[in-house]
Amino acid sequence: MFYLLVIKSIGILPVALAMGSFLFLIFLLSYHTLQKSFREVELCREAYLETSRSKYQIANQIINILREKGDESFSYDKMLSLGSTLMSTQVNIEENMRANTGVQKEIDLLQAVISNTTQLQQNVQIQELVKQLANQETVYLMAYKKYAYNLKYYNNFVSKMPSKLVAQIAGFKKV
Repeated sequence: MFYLLVIKSIGILPVALAMGSFLFLIFLLSYHTLQKSFREVELCREAYLETSRSKYQIANQIINILREKGDESFSYDKMLSLGSTLMSTQVNIEENMRANTGVQKEIDLLQAVISNTTQLQQNVQIQELVKQLANQETVYLMAYKKYAYNLKYYNNFVSKMPSKLVAQIAGFKKV
């Protein structure tokens, strides 16, 4: 009843204009947040992939040292195959993630080989690379957590109202 009195006393045009302006502001805010979140997801994805590539390169240096020493206890071909997928820019993110998981398993195996071989434990160059690998692992985990957080935020924002409507209009989709 109160609303009818307000509409009759003010008029329908100013009320419709105020409501339309309010909806437009919500649209602009949601659109801006979607754009910003999507850009942040892309930046975090690139940082995550770059840290995983750096981690692979350090592991590859260790593998090359082992190969020069004639150590045949490690499967080099599998690591190189996974690394080529990881280093490729033409492969989609799912394939990169799969390759990254495989590389991590191979790195774990490589670290086990190094820790169980006294000759490799005494090699200064390998131990320095193992330290670099451990430092890179920390950077990698931080990049992964940041990427996962931003991805979850973006996907939640795309799936909730009113930003869900804005996302459908503007063409944003869950990643």
